[in-house]
Amino acid sequence: MNIQELFEQFSASMDAQKNMAQAKEILHYIDTTPFQEDYWKDWKKLFKMTEEALRSVNDWDDPASHQLLTLMGHFLIRIDQQPINELKGKYPTRLTMRYMKRRGRRFMWFLAKQAPHWYRLLAEKILLAHA
Repeated sequence: MNIQELFEQFSASMDAQKNMAQAKEILHYIDTTPFQEDYWKDWKKLFKMTEEALRSVNDWDDPASHQLLTLMGHFLIRIDQQPINELKGKYPTRLTMRYMKRRGRRFMWFLAKQAPHWYRLLAEKILLAHA
């Protein structure tokens, strides 16, 4: 099963317990996939799908929303911790990584307006990841 199919199954189901194994698999993918040409396009696509799903959330207290926020937290931590100057391959380029960091900031701005409580928790998680 490819990562897009896994995410689609994950986001289609609203049963938080059923999604635990899928969420762990996706989190592992987000956290460990190398930023290299063969992996970058799928990683970036999963980021965009997660962002799109979160932008369409109506109920921020729904367990599925919490799982999506957990995924986004892992994405944002990974992007935030990636030094741009250390990127050496063709994908992602330094320009692309700067763009992804901007997307992350725009998402956080969106979250601050839509769900301030979740914004605070996610921002705290990102900041503590540096400690």
